[in-house]
Amino acid sequence: MEPGMPESFNVLVKEIRSLGIDIELESD
Repeated sequence: MEPGMPESFNVLVKEIRSLGIDIELESD
């Protein structure tokens, strides 16, 4: 988990990635 990122954001990213959508974040 990235510091300063809400848990809800991480969950959201995982949910979207599970749909097969690649998300580009600030930190790779």
